[in-house]
Amino acid sequence: MDIPQAADAWKYALDLLMQLSRAAGGETHGPCRSAEFIAFGDRRTRLDRERAVRLYIVEKCSTSTIAVCWRDATSGCYAEQLWRAVKAQAGSTCALSGLQIRPGDTVFRPWGRGYKPVNSDSMILATAVEATGTE
Repeated sequence: MDIPQAADAWKYALDLLMQLSRAAGGETHGPCRSAEFIAFGDRRTRLDRERAVRLYIVEKCSTSTIAVCWRDATSGCYAEQLWRAVKAQAGSTCALSGLQIRPGDTVFRPWGRGYKPVNSDSMILATAVEATGTE
């Protein structure tokens, strides 16, 4: 922001939100900085973001693809996002069931068709998809 008054207004608003959070018993981590809101690599922030996701299987398109409705306040909405079956390269947590994913497990991941979706690091266990019974 190039306008000092606007920057001060934003700082005032953020400081006020931090004070309200403290009054409500919310946890705070010192003065408000924009980096604290952007640091999605932070494990705690990432876990909070994952808990905020609402998703469901729209359709099983084939044995190796599913259509997923993904709604997340931090990354947006994908109404019928195509996910493809792959082998997990690293451990993670299933976005649908919350179960642990181990390297080598069959999982579904978002397919970007030439771009990297915001939720590209998310995975759903193939066994969790089978358990939904979606046709």
